Amino acid sequence: MRVRAHAALNWVGTTAEDFGTDLQMLPYPIGFNGFIDEGLKNFTNWEDFYGPEKIGDDQFTNIVQPMEVAYARTGLPGVFEIPEPWFKPEDTIIVTDGHCASACAYVVGMMTRELGIPVVAMGGRPIDAPMQAVGGTKGGPVITLRPYQLLYPALGTFVSPPEDVDMTPFAKPDPPLAGMPTETWTINSANIYLDDDLEGTPVQFRYEAANCKLYYTWDTLTNMTNLWTAVADIKWNGGKCVSGSTTNDDGTMGSSTLGYSDKVVSNFTWAAGPGDVIEGSRPDNGGGGGNGTGDGNDEDQNAAGSLRGGGGLLSFLMFAIVVVFIM
Repeated sequence: MRVRAHAALNWVGTTAEDFGTDLQMLPYPIGFNGFIDEGLKNFTNWEDFYGPEKIGDDQFTNIVQPMEVAYARTGLPGVFEIPEPWFKPEDTIIVTDGHCASACAYVVGMMTRELGIPVVAMGGRPIDAPMQAVGGTKGGPVITLRPYQLLYPALGTFVSPPEDVDMTPFAKPDPPLAGMPTETWTINSANIYLDDDLEGTPVQFRYEAANCKLYYTWDTLTNMTNLWTAVADIKWNGGKCVSGSTTNDDGTMGSSTLGYSDKVVSNFTWAAGPGDVIEGSRPDNGGGGGNGTGDGNDEDQNAAGSLRGGGGLLSFLMFAIVVVFIM
């Protein structure tokens, strides 16, 4: 996975490192606690983690992967051995209704792409075409806004950001207007890529159909046992899928999936209403950070060198923020 590389992120990482903060203790993506590189090695410094790498017209960090996911694939000799699975992939079937996102998307993605476990998608539009198993976001780790609202002002106490780094959205941890508490604001923070396409299209923008689509009936909608019986019939007894939703000509579930086609394009038209933003230009996010090269070596160091004496206090503040992040 990769997170977008931008000026604010680079300033936070380089400044924290300048003050001697252990980036292994800071939450992703302002640190790399719990993450390793594609070669299963720890990151040694901010530049090693941040990069950036140019993909298309955008800047992204280097590839990272969660430690627990990486070792779940390979094991860790002497520490963690991969156990025998309770069920073989060929004896397993996944059922979704499209309401699958984030962690669900991650698990379903690994089980289908790496183990070849087939998926039956329930419901969907009344069309003779496939349906995607995952209908929600396929983005990376969920992060909350609160820790970053605490961290950015803490850094600003010791050193001001460069003029091209806009920290305005984080100036006030508690907005003056009434609304949802900031600790409830969450986003998926990163793009996830396939192992053989690390500089290609994130899975969020890939069409990935289920192996079979099955419409609900009154019996399957009101009784979970009936639903699983219908799915088992598809998997083991040659039951029929919705026409056009499988690779097999006879309507049974195939071992592969159908690709994208015009048949799955939605005909829904959004009706514009008050406050809708229909058209607009993309704002400038300040580039890759630092002096434009992404290495953080600005000619004006913003007094970072003269403030190194405050590194101990800054580290303490960051430790407190990490505790808040964990809690």
